[in-house]
Amino acid sequence: MSTLVTTPTRSTAVAIGTTVAAAALVAYSAYGDPHPEGNQESAVPFLVVLSCVVAGAAFGWALPRMTRGSRASRWALATGIVAVVLTPVAFWSGVPLVLGAAATVGGRRGGSRAALVLGAVAAVGSVLMAVVGNTILTKS
Repeated sequence: MSTLVTTPTRSTAVAIGTTVAAAALVAYSAYGDPHPEGNQESAVPFLVVLSCVVAGAAFGWALPRMTRGSRASRWALATGIVAVVLTPVAFWSGVPLVLGAAATVGGRRGGSRAALVLGAVAAVGSVLMAVVGNTILTKS
């Protein structure tokens, strides 16, 4: 009798790690703010679920389209563009981090350097904006 043991693929590991990082970013953005508004902390569970749903869609539905077919690089590039556009307005939600990671993986696999760069800029930018927003740009 044998047991079927599967190891997660690299994209599964990246998806799980990105989801955990997005949840941590959401929590830090809400609870790390020295002057939080009341609705910030109450929105954390919703935003964590939203990050999980976006990660499932990005890594489960969009990533396969970014890595195979004739339009693979277009999917990766589009995901990277959406991630960069969302970064300044929704960095605290974790969504640009998730989309940026998916675009980076898709760009690397699909051969799109532009998607890889855009995804990395969005992922790093969302984390930096949250840290800068909660430390340097706080209201005294």
